[in-house]
Amino acid sequence: MENQQKYEALFRDNPEAVVYLDMDFKVLDVNPRFCGLFGYSADEVKGKHINELVVPDDRLEEARELDKAASRGFASHDTVRKRKDGSLLPISISATPVSLEGKLLGYVGTYKDITERKNLEEKLRVVGSLTRHDVHNKLSVIAGNAYLLRERVAGDPEALEYLRYIEGAVSKVERILEDARIYEKLGVEQRTYIDAEEILDEAVSLFSDLKGIEIANQCAGLTVLADSLLRQVFYNLIENSLKHGEKTKVIRVHYGNPIAGKLELVYEDDGVGIPSDKRSDLFKEGVGKGTGHGLSLIKRICEVYGWTIEETGKQGQGAQFTIGIPEKDKEGRILYKLQK
Repeated sequence: MENQQKYEALFRDNPEAVVYLDMDFKVLDVNPRFCGLFGYSADEVKGKHINELVVPDDRLEEARELDKAASRGFASHDTVRKRKDGSLLPISISATPVSLEGKLLGYVGTYKDITERKNLEEKLRVVGSLTRHDVHNKLSVIAGNAYLLRERVAGDPEALEYLRYIEGAVSKVERILEDARIYEKLGVEQRTYIDAEEILDEAVSLFSDLKGIEIANQCAGLTVLADSLLRQVFYNLIENSLKHGEKTKVIRVHYGNPIAGKLELVYEDDGVGIPSDKRSDLFKEGVGKGTGHGLSLIKRICEVYGWTIEETGKQGQGAQFTIGIPEKDKEGRILYKLQK
């Protein structure tokens, strides 16, 4: 009796919105914070499916996958939910099964309002964007003056060499700023199912000169749960082949049949490959001939997606990057689909 009273007190007085669901995810009870957050009275929600009450239409599939994940154990996810008046709210959800003596009784779901966090993240993104804009303007002034100065010192090899260093530094800073912009987008976009063949074609189209390299896009039939940053993954890999492959003639991107539910998406070129002594630090930030962010950024994007990436090529036989995509993530969402 005492334990039950403690549980009820924890449920009622919890500072976060809490819902108690039956085995079919229908509402048995809610605490006052839930009512205040979503605008419903307790009587209005009891007996109704939780997804019917708070899930926007475009998030129903996501919600079903979250239910499946909760049925297998603890699940958590940052998403958006709707109030009674239809307004949307950024929410962090956690759900866990409730059992007694091995028998499932239902689920407890907790909803945390993360509006302040999202607003702060947006403010930081705006500040970062304005800062990058100002720096880009200053870099343009430096580059323009360097160009004009180059004409005046055309007969001075030493001065031209110094200008080359300045122009190279400007170019590198601009790339670092672009990498920073991409880092800010990590995990911000809502992931959707993306055609791998089409997004690779988009990445290829961003290059004005492929130096005669053939791109063999063999990703037809593969759809992955990702966002627009997947284009950046392919772009950075192609850029590395162009810069460091030396003798690259063909770049091939393909995938095989899933093994134990895991699909391997492979990027490979026929260039000089990556030296053995460079492989251990390949994905570390700051390592490399360029900005040192290209491959580390790829790894971070893959991690956000729930994927893995490793370099699997052989020195002298070209670079090869193998991306491992599990069938589902920890929240139960399907990460890839194959057209049959």
